[in-house]
Amino acid sequence: MKHFLFLRSTGWLLALLGLVALPDPAVADDTTRNPEKVAQVANRRVTLSATNRELKAVLDDLSKQANVRFSYSSAVVPVSQHVTISATDRPLEQVLTNLLTPLQIQFEITRKQVILSRKNVSLETLTPKAITPAVAPQDRTITRQITDEAGQGLPGATIIIKQRSTIGTSADANGRFTLKIPDGDQTLVVSSIGYVSQEVAVGNRSVVNVAMKESDRSLNEVVVVGYGTQTRRNVTTAISQVKGAELREINAPGLDQALQGRAAGVQVTKNTGAPGGGVSIRVRGTASILGGQEPLYIVDGIPINNTPTGSTDVFSANRNGGVAGNESINPISQIPVDDIETIEILKDAASASIYGARAANGVVIITTKRGKAGKVETSLSGYTGFGEVPQNRRYQLLNGPEFAEAVNLSRRLRKLPIVYRDSINVPSTDWQDEIFQRAPINSLNANVSGGTEKVRFSFSAGYFNQQGTIIGTKFNRINLRNSFDFNLSKKVRAGMNLMLNTLAH
Repeated sequence: MKHFLFLRSTGWLLALLGLVALPDPAVADDTTRNPEKVAQVANRRVTLSATNRELKAVLDDLSKQANVRFSYSSAVVPVSQHVTISATDRPLEQVLTNLLTPLQIQFEITRKQVILSRKNVSLETLTPKAITPAVAPQDRTITRQITDEAGQGLPGATIIIKQRSTIGTSADANGRFTLKIPDGDQTLVVSSIGYVSQEVAVGNRSVVNVAMKESDRSLNEVVVVGYGTQTRRNVTTAISQVKGAELREINAPGLDQALQGRAAGVQVTKNTGAPGGGVSIRVRGTASILGGQEPLYIVDGIPINNTPTGSTDVFSANRNGGVAGNESINPISQIPVDDIETIEILKDAASASIYGARAANGVVIITTKRGKAGKVETSLSGYTGFGEVPQNRRYQLLNGPEFAEAVNLSRRLRKLPIVYRDSINVPSTDWQDEIFQRAPINSLNANVSGGTEKVRFSFSAGYFNQQGTIIGTKFNRINLRNSFDFNLSKKVRAGMNLMLNTLAH
């Protein structure tokens, strides 16, 4: 204990702990009193097999098997070094000797722990002449002002130390700042939105003035350019992107239904259960009570009208073999999911800088597949299945006799004569069975694409047929799409998109 107090009084305790682990006096005293228990620990049998593993992981395995605790300093013992060892039912002392000797590490086994230290390091060699106390660096304060090109104070500018990014401050309303920095050669990084970031070497100065220069690319930080891609990367929080491969993970008749649950902040609601019926897409929620809510759709750079079209009255519905009600078809549903490359949804108001008031409810940019230079690629995809309304999702109705008893009971309570005298023989008809059907669905799509560096093409054809679960409803689509891209020169390109669709419902 006296030896320990001497080390603390001379100020070398922290340096010693970085070189050698000092055994606990209580443990050392316990070791001398229990040599038999120490021998029991040293002779505990362990099995170990490690190939190119970290020393720390190997010591953890030994600690669990031998039920001992390893005491060491990571500054002394190279715990991250990789070792290889194999031992089967061997004493702990023998395994530690084979493991630690090549690493120049010595160990001491006590009753409860194993103390690790470097070889040839002892307290006698750690004299005051061999150790130089570290002098803590002194902090100093720098002040002054951040200004723009006109010499006006720049409020809100950020100042951080390049070598220690956790130390920094921001300028006040007049552009002035005060910052404590460690002594030595330090470099300040000054930045502000709309200005070019600057690095300023402090040196021995205590007063630092910085004049910021405006950035000609400052608009890219706050405005989304609809026709570019570099701005989209700068404003990632306002854009959601869905890859075509993600949309094809489910068998959806159209991209409007395939978008459900794929993009954050985008709500997709099917307005009708009819196949190919209208779907409401809301970006950033409902923005108006009486105005339109649908976002603007851009397909390969061309805006399209997403207003549902079709029959909405009884007479036209009957003429088309449909049923009364909203039988409108969503124009977006005419784009097959297999033809889509990516979908980007612009959700912030900055998209109006390109598309104007039409982008008030957001913008959905759809990019279809195009030909790529290289070998001709051919793909064919399809699926078939059926849809139906399961029995547990139908209304539980009364059968014929139950309905007759309910009517008779109602009339008795009102003291009226009954209607059904032979309620047992009243026929039963479940009208749900009469209108519901097992509806088949079939889809087939083919695509051929390829080309050279100067000419690229893509041709696709698709067929989709879905019968509704209600008799008399259906959705049929036949689509053809052709695209060409020409590189006329290094600066001039031309392209052509042709899409033909026939829809029936």
